[in-house]
Parts: sequence; structure tokens; C-alpha cells
Amino acid sequence: MIKVYQITEDVDHKKVSEFAEGFELIYKPCKTQDDIIKNCSDAVVLISLYEPIDRRVIDALTDLKYICVASIGYNAVDVEYAKSRGILVSNNPSYCIEEVADHTLALMLNCVRKINAYHKSVQEEGEWDYTKFGNTLRRMSNLTVSLIGFGSIARKVNERLRGFGCKVNVYDPYISDEMAEANAVEKVDLNVIREKADIISIHVPLLDSTRKMINETFLTGLGKTPIIVNCSRGEIIDEQALLRALDKGQIRAAALDVLESEDPDSAYLKDLTHPNLLITPHVAFYSREAVEECDTNVGKFVSAFVNGRQGEIPLL
Repeated sequence: MIKVYQITEDVDHKKVSEFAEGFELIYKPCKTQDDIIKNCSDAVVLISLYEPIDRRVIDALTDLKYICVASIGYNAVDVEYAKSRGILVSNNPSYCIEEVADHTLALMLNCVRKINAYHKSVQEEGEWDYTKFGNTLRRMSNLTVSLIGFGSIARKVNERLRGFGCKVNVYDPYISDEMAEANAVEKVDLNVIREKADIISIHVPLLDSTRKMINETFLTGLGKTPIIVNCSRGEIIDEQALLRALDKGQIRAAALDVLESEDPDSAYLKDLTHPNLLITPHVAFYSREAVEECDTNVGKFVSAFVNGRQGEIPLL
């Protein structure tokens, strides 16, 4: 019987077990490389999320043939090394597309319309004053929204933005001119985004090339004072540079669903404050439907691997 170890707590192992035809599912949550090596020595398949699967883990698990990452992001796995060892790796690329797109729009609208700020002024300060923040609110149809990355989530964001009449431009060196035209967006370089964006929304994976791409250099000399929204990966933004940009008025506001740490401590969160900074706790992916779809997909992918149907797996 093929040994499948689920090392993440963030997938319903009972749902995955419903697909356990031809394999034994062993639920063994692990947090560290040492935990994985110690507890999963005979694993043929690992089901993971944020658990670190690096070269040391891959070398230690000599029976390992497939890593099933339950999330869209897969930066916790050394994918290229795994592939060089003949180990298949997949992610879960479609399960929360709608939710992340909806959350991205919610954060944009919150910043443009200052909803949280007005709510606070009413409930905490007892004020009933629509001029509280001056004449700073904007009409969405007058704004240029720049999407950094134009994968499946960004394309859903673009569909939603079209309903508001926004002008949308895109930086993504991997998309064709034909794709940009088909989606009614303008394909531009980062300098154009820095010059023209009213809102910048980030939709790229965390890679060496994207780590801290939103940094001091990017934030200096912007053409406007944009809103920055990040529902992708926290490490794409240099948080301290972002806070300095807010303090200097280089950006109007920032809305983050992710931080540099996936598990920030409470003391850090209490210090990470600014009147124009909005943070949600990596919740963009989350809905009843998305969770059910995630768990079901994981079960289907593992079953497909075990039963020789690799064509059904979204391999990286």
C-alpha cells in the first residue's frame, strides 16, 4: 500500500481519505524539516501547505515520488530540486480564484472610499462628518489600476474592474500581446506603472526575482500617490519601506492580506500600524466553498497519482 503522509493541518484529512483508493493516508502534522524527516521516512507522497520541504528533506525521504501542495503558492517547496530528483510537484491552482479576486476588490474599494476610516470615526469617535477626510475620495471610473502579474486571479480582478469602468494596465513579461488585447488591458513595463497607477495590485508568485520587488527604489519617485494592494505573497513587499512610503506620503494607502511572515507575532502586529494601512489575516482565499474545493482537489490529485492518471494533476 502506498504511504501518503499529510503533514499540513490546513486540509481536512477526513475529506482526503474519501479518495483513498490504493493508498494509506497517514495524518502526521509537521512544522519543521526535522519533524518531516523523523515522522515521514517511508513517505511516497507528501501533502503540504506551508511546511518546509527543502533539499535536506527531499534527500532524506528516499521513497518520495510526489509532493502535493494544497495551496496556489508553492514557495515552501524547493520545486526545481525535487524535479531534478524525479519527484513530481503540483499545486492547487484553481480553488480560490473567485475569493481572492473578490477580496482584492474589497480592499481597493475600502481604500478608495475610506470605509474603515469612516466607520472608526463614527463608532469610536462619535463623529458624523462626511468631510472628515477632506475631498479625497475618488470615482473608480477615473482611476488607472495596474496589475503586477496577470495570472488567473488577476484576470478575474480585471473582469470585476471592468464593471467599474477603470482603465487597467498590466505588467507581466510572460503574457502575449494577444492575451492582453483579448482581456482589454494595456501591457506596460514597471516604469509606466510607477508613473501612471492610481492603484497597484500585486498578483505574482514569490520567486527570487519578485522578492521585495516593491521596495525603496520602486516607491521613490512615483508619478502619483497610489494605493497598493497585496493579496499575493507578503515577501514581495519590503514592509519597512512601505511604512516609510506611507509616512512620507509617497503612497496614499496600502491594503495587505499577507505579510513577510506567515506567522507574525502579536507584538509585531501591534507595531505594524498606520492610519492609511489596512491589514487582513491572509483571509482572501477563505470561504466555505473554497475550503471544500481545496480539500476535494487534494484528494483527487493524490488519487490520480496513485492510480496512474498524471494527466489529471496540475504539475509544476
